[in-house]
Amino acid sequence: MQELKPVEPLTPKSIGDNKFRIPLYQRLFEWEDEQLLGLLEDMKNHFGKTEVKPYYIGMMTGCRPERFENEEVIDLVDGQQRFTTIMLMGIAMNRYHEEWKRFITEDRLTFTAREDDKKYLSHLIGISSQRPEEEKVFFEQDASIKVNLKMQKALRTILTFLNKFETPGEKRTYCKDVYERLTFFVATLPGVYVKSPIKLNKYFETMNSAGRSLEQHEKIKVDLLRKCPDTHAKYKSLFNSIWNAVERMDVRLLCKDNDGVELNVIDEEIDKVCNSQLSNLSIKECDDIENGMEIKNILPTNEEPALHENRKDVGSVIDFQELLLLSLNFTLGTEDKPKPLDKHKLEESFKDFPEEKIPDFYLNLYKTRLLLDRYVIRVEKENGRNLYRIRLSEDEKPTEEERKLVQYQSMLYVSTSAHLWLTPYLKWLMTYDNRKSLDAGPLLHKLKEIDNKLHELCPLNKMYYDKGVDRYWFWRLDYYLWERRKDYFQKEEQQETVEKYMFRANRSIEHLHPQNQSKNTEWDDNDVNSFGNLALISSSFNSQQGNDPVLVKFARVENQARNNDLESLKMYKMYLDSKHIPEGWTNKTRDNHQKEMYGLLEKSYQS
Repeated sequence: MQELKPVEPLTPKSIGDNKFRIPLYQRLFEWEDEQLLGLLEDMKNHFGKTEVKPYYIGMMTGCRPERFENEEVIDLVDGQQRFTTIMLMGIAMNRYHEEWKRFITEDRLTFTAREDDKKYLSHLIGISSQRPEEEKVFFEQDASIKVNLKMQKALRTILTFLNKFETPGEKRTYCKDVYERLTFFVATLPGVYVKSPIKLNKYFETMNSAGRSLEQHEKIKVDLLRKCPDTHAKYKSLFNSIWNAVERMDVRLLCKDNDGVELNVIDEEIDKVCNSQLSNLSIKECDDIENGMEIKNILPTNEEPALHENRKDVGSVIDFQELLLLSLNFTLGTEDKPKPLDKHKLEESFKDFPEEKIPDFYLNLYKTRLLLDRYVIRVEKENGRNLYRIRLSEDEKPTEEERKLVQYQSMLYVSTSAHLWLTPYLKWLMTYDNRKSLDAGPLLHKLKEIDNKLHELCPLNKMYYDKGVDRYWFWRLDYYLWERRKDYFQKEEQQETVEKYMFRANRSIEHLHPQNQSKNTEWDDNDVNSFGNLALISSSFNSQQGNDPVLVKFARVENQARNNDLESLKMYKMYLDSKHIPEGWTNKTRDNHQKEMYGLLEKSYQS
């Protein structure tokens, strides 16, 4: 068995005697006609061009489990859908290009503990090796073979597609091109992943967290480099390095480590890229391989990674696919009416992308990522909760203005689609004359200005539950209660509790006086559904509150305050507003609270 090299592109022709297995934990073959026909048609268009270039379908990942270390086989951790598809294509195309028989051997692809699938695939390979003239023999019933209906349907789709070629010669040429030019990479995970099911599961989850987006962005990467204008051919390696660097959203660019942020280095790099100084960027270039496709920097290292048991998961407010779409908006000049960052339509968004704009796209990609690192919060996961950080200066202790900026961005992060506020904010930063002098004050002012334009104050008579009140208003109100805590919370211990409040992506609107009033006094439906009686909390806390009496609900809020774990500052204010009133949470208390809270929203626009 030949040794797989991390940077070696493989084709069905060049794969040699490497063998692969689908682990038991992998899902069954699931490709539908839309995915399959999309691939077949795209390859047809690609091979129909005059230049002879590979067609890339991305990276696959495998490992050699320790219990099978003496077997010459690789378990596919990622890529089994694509590899099974290639096997089915080989079975169909062997009828028109006999060289496929070298690829579709019985031991090329096997299945762990899926004997029926193994027998069915072996059955198809056996039929294909006879190169039958009629296709129907693939679908004749055999009582000893259990048919995999998904595979059978995919094979029928491939054969139907091949029959649409006008001449036998065109069909044979296409099958030959797929055999020789369909290109992929196989990375073998280091032993530390194989030995640890937890690490292997984590890797598998990461690779598949974005669904098909992983395959899409790999394909887009290759297409952009391949189509890059000749005028910028010398920068292909740089563009490739930019892509590889910005793809890691969990690590800041140009930093020694995740905490050692060298702000002056980032500032200088931002200036360079904003001035389009391609030849003077600090990012390290890597060696090219065919067509500028450098794969080694996105493969796992062969060295076992150091273990950091206490390391937090840190990330951006957007993921890599969304970063690509955000940069696309800037490149196409659609930032005035930015498109939603729908990563499920990533490939569609880049369809018909103008080749002459490719250099601009890479600059915008790098520029956008640098500005994100420098001026936008990072999200840390700790004990299931989000913590937010930003570092604008070398001082370790953040200023009050920096804390306001963090809280306001946190509020936007949980309440507003990223493209709506990030696009104008980053566009403003790109054109700001003196970024090095920027501190939290003007950044906060600009964000509030952007936000005020996005959300005009809703009339109070529309802030009713049964009228579909926008959840945004609860998040915005919580921010201004936090910012003006000394004005709205009388005691020092209350202010300290509010100061520790962190925004969460809560989605459940809670009626403090419940809709089912069997355990409470009777209120008019209009009052029950009014803004004054509502707060935004987590679905779990909402279920806990249920239709309990208001005093029971307040006891839970008091417990949250005692543990510095408030879910809603508005709810905390409702509790405090009624705490010292003998009657408690009455309609009058609700009405006074509502007037005060809506008044605070009005004031937030005046400032």
